[in-house]
Amino acid sequence: MKNEQTTLNENTEGFSAQKPKLKKKAKIPFLKRISFSFLLLFVFQSTNEQVLSRYQENQILQEREFVQSYILSQRSKIDPKELNRLVDTVIQESQNLDFGNSIDSLRINKTSFLLAMIQTESQFKKTARSKKKAQGYMQLLHPTAKWMAEKNGIPYEHKKIQEPEINITIGVAYMNYLTKEMGNLEKATLAYNAGPAAVRKWGGVNAYWTTINEHYKAIETLKKTTSPKKTKLQVMVAMLE
Repeated sequence: MKNEQTTLNENTEGFSAQKPKLKKKAKIPFLKRISFSFLLLFVFQSTNEQVLSRYQENQILQEREFVQSYILSQRSKIDPKELNRLVDTVIQESQNLDFGNSIDSLRINKTSFLLAMIQTESQFKKTARSKKKAQGYMQLLHPTAKWMAEKNGIPYEHKKIQEPEINITIGVAYMNYLTKEMGNLEKATLAYNAGPAAVRKWGGVNAYWTTINEHYKAIETLKKTTSPKKTKLQVMVAMLE
């Protein structure tokens, strides 16, 4: 019995001594780890860029649809070709507006402001003409249009002054000039209507500024009430920002 117990103990001790050998984890070489990290960073950055790109495309599409529907609400019988050219020009040139760097100026939606100006000036009528012979969507006088075109390197022919690509482009350039000249957006807008000298002398026509503001607020309100709910893509972008 003792012999059996001794043998059993010896066997047990032998079994206990034979501990399983743990395999050491293979170390990933430093260069490989760095390469893998850069790969992950590249993939993440590429994904972000794709998401942002799709988001921007979606935003532009929504903006274009809104501008088109708003112009149609004001001029339901506008020629479709004229409408497309007008919408494209408004979207493009609104981004060229420069209101300065003040906090109030940065809060202004440029597309809505340009729509408000055109609505006030011409009610979106290409052939609009004032008693003083101002023409087109932004009611340009020939001498002013010619001067601004030369100053900014914009191709200009008097017979094409009513074309949206000419009229609105020069109108925006003139607004930018007046903003720098007059010091703020309100005075620049009044000067667009009455001229810089008149604004400096007697202040300009306040009703003009009031009308543009009313149109602007109406456009912004309409945009908020008609804008679609945020898509999953927009939510993702908001999380990335």
